[in-house]
Amino acid sequence: MFSKVRAFILSIVAPRTLPSSSEQDVVETASIHELIPAYLNSSQTLEQLRENGKPIPKSLRLDEIFRRLENAPPADSRASAHKLVRDTLNEVEDELTGLPMYHQNRMSFFSLEIDGWKDLNKNPCSIHLNCHVAYLYDDGFIKIDRINDSECIFEKPGKV
Repeated sequence: MFSKVRAFILSIVAPRTLPSSSEQDVVETASIHELIPAYLNSSQTLEQLRENGKPIPKSLRLDEIFRRLENAPPADSRASAHKLVRDTLNEVEDELTGLPMYHQNRMSFFSLEIDGWKDLNKNPCSIHLNCHVAYLYDDGFIKIDRINDSECIFEKPGKV
């Protein structure tokens, strides 16, 4: 799952002008641009980084978001699925970064009211997040796919 999380993070934070290259090249390029800390590939855990007072890389924050989403009670509607993702993401970002709400290095989940969402009158609705697409279903099901190969990197069933 870590490589999927890293690929998802790279699609969020990497400049769109990066040439097509291997994952290692992208990590090195991103590190050069200080998008991903140099210790990203270290074996340090989230807890160790917090204890040492080091910034938590986005990949570990996203991994924590997915862990909390997996452990949360299922959503029962599209609106509650959106609220679950948004609130979980904001809680993790508040706890692990200390960055203000609209800081450029803080992850965020778009409101259902913005124009980026597609098919709000259909099931599911979706939003493209660089190289990924997030789907929210009427029954609360949440799914995030990678666009280039349609591989699912996260899914959580809705309440039955």
